[in-house]
Amino acid sequence: MKLQELVSILETSFDAGILVNESGNIHFLNSAALDFFGAPNESLQNIGINEALVFLNKETNTPFLWKEVKQSLNESITVLVKSKDDKDVISGEARQTEIGEYTLLFIRPSSSSNNNLTASMVEASLDPVFTISSDGIIQMVNSAACRLFQYTQEEFVGSNISIIAGGIHEEHHDGYMENYLLTKEAKVMGKRRRLPAKRKDGCEFMIELSVVEIRGQQHLFCGFVRDLTDILASQALVTSILDAALDPLFQVNEHGIIQMVNKAATAQFGWTRDEFIGSNISMIVGPEHASKHDQYMERYLKTGEARVMGTKRELPARRKDGSEFIIQLSLVEVKVESGDERLFCGFVHDLTEQKALMASIERERNLIAGVIDASLDPLFQVNETGIIQMVNKAASTQFGWTRDEFLGSNINMIVGGEHAARHGQYMERYLKTGEARVMGTKRELPARRKDGSEFIIQLSLVEVPVDGGQERIFCGFIFDLTEQKDHLQDIQRRETFTNKIIEGSYDALFVTDKNGNITRVNATAVKKFE
Repeated sequence: MKLQELVSILETSFDAGILVNESGNIHFLNSAALDFFGAPNESLQNIGINEALVFLNKETNTPFLWKEVKQSLNESITVLVKSKDDKDVISGEARQTEIGEYTLLFIRPSSSSNNNLTASMVEASLDPVFTISSDGIIQMVNSAACRLFQYTQEEFVGSNISIIAGGIHEEHHDGYMENYLLTKEAKVMGKRRRLPAKRKDGCEFMIELSVVEIRGQQHLFCGFVRDLTDILASQALVTSILDAALDPLFQVNEHGIIQMVNKAATAQFGWTRDEFIGSNISMIVGPEHASKHDQYMERYLKTGEARVMGTKRELPARRKDGSEFIIQLSLVEVKVESGDERLFCGFVHDLTEQKALMASIERERNLIAGVIDASLDPLFQVNETGIIQMVNKAASTQFGWTRDEFLGSNINMIVGGEHAARHGQYMERYLKTGEARVMGTKRELPARRKDGSEFIIQLSLVEVPVDGGQERIFCGFIFDLTEQKDHLQDIQRRETFTNKIIEGSYDALFVTDKNGNITRVNATAVKKFE
């Protein structure tokens, strides 16, 4: 629909119609709207909609900002505007809808009999509400304001609003109002701002103030106050808890601006809390990621693609002195109850010690593996089901299988003779009964090579405790007895040959030790010296 057509339709409406652009400024008002405001068209064109109207939450009687009103499309919202004679504030019901780049706002004024509801709604508000003139004189307050600031309504009305301003704001308050009326620079207007307030007894405390301007023949300002005492106390408790955390923690907004850090973050990275707050989180990221960090955030906000969000990721971090170290980052989005700001919390864990420990373990593992591989005798590591988990080079050389062929296979592949079929039973019996026929001892038994040939080995089998007994691992040390057996057989053959020579001699033969003691004689010697 063209803009001119939209304007023509608005002019035919009996309800007040306002066309608001993307910036929240009034673009057009129909005749009913001008009558509702009681002000000339020129005074309302291109001003912010929050300057012309007060939008109230029906449930809490607290003000909406325009960006929050836009989120309530097609819902009825109460609005307030000053009456033509500036003596009252009248209310209406507003409903809005989006048409292209504009938002169309229809307002139907409440009947005269219902205008008193406005005062009743303000009075019923749980939060303090003030109505003041352009020179800062209080026109109206509700009971909540009297309770919080300890003044009576009679003491409030006619006094300057600066009586509740705390800190340096008390003496400068009138200057703020004059500056706004002259320049229209809205430091508080239409926004929520934290600042100190003061009770009648002089006690100061923090409040959140939201001020909106209602245009009529005179300016009227409505101030909505929220006591932050309990909230700040709760925040202080949370801060204390977070400060007690051993790992750094950061809270950032959707633009990557740091809004909160704990003590561990300042200790780890070297910047002070004041240096952190207001800076971009990329200041702690290593060079490679620093230039791309804002792109990561923009991609997530646009697409929802979470490469880091909700996961743990290792990446380089940078301290104030420029030194870098590896961290584990866990980033989560924090849901905010109101407003459209998106907040994120980053939990950082320094992996320096962990990396050093892992490197040390890896060096030790490599050293052990090197020693095992350098061993001249075969070595096997198997689990409780007999599956081979590790072998050394000597095992591959001795048995003929490669390391890859060994790993994942059952150890009975190297067992020879009758033991091959029974090996699994031996392991089961030991695991059930603890009876160690082989465990912790040295035992001779036949072994088998890949080519099927068998030979005698000496097996030494021990259990290695792992993970507190959760897993049972066994190491088998093997010694090839082939040469030893061959040598013994050679000695036996030599002894047999020597014995035959001695016994077959026709001469009497004597064998003596170094002391001349006879240790052996042959049969001929026995006969001759009988």
